[in-house]
Amino acid sequence: MKKLLFIPISILMLAFNSCSNGSDDDFDYDDYEMTYDVNIDNAMDTTAIVVITQDGKDSAMTFEVDGYGMERINLEAGVYHVTATTVTDSLFLDDHFELSDGYSYNLNLTKADYILEHVTYVVSEDPESYVTNKSFTYE
Repeated sequence: MKKLLFIPISILMLAFNSCSNGSDDDFDYDDYEMTYDVNIDNAMDTTAIVVITQDGKDSAMTFEVDGYGMERINLEAGVYHVTATTVTDSLFLDDHFELSDGYSYNLNLTKADYILEHVTYVVSEDPESYVTNKSFTYE
């Protein structure tokens, strides 16, 4: 009976050992392609049809963003051409943008001024370490 248990245990040990030998040094960064989160932000009260084409490529991506809505997509680094029309075929944006640094971008279709706010909730034994006395005023 003990000899029969040795075989499955040996196979499991071999499987676990082969999975745990990797390190970041073995990762081939040349095969990795950086992508960026892009928020397509529609500040209008009507649906926008957004067409994004990467410069040098023929394929176009089309997105339908509801009024006062936002669509999150992933794109690789590069220069892009974007057009946005309303559902009644009225063109209101024809522009280029570039993704090169950072991790996320906000594609403001209407080019209107507004404030993006990010709120983070922290649960901690020491909440005082996360409190700041800094304040600011919106103009």
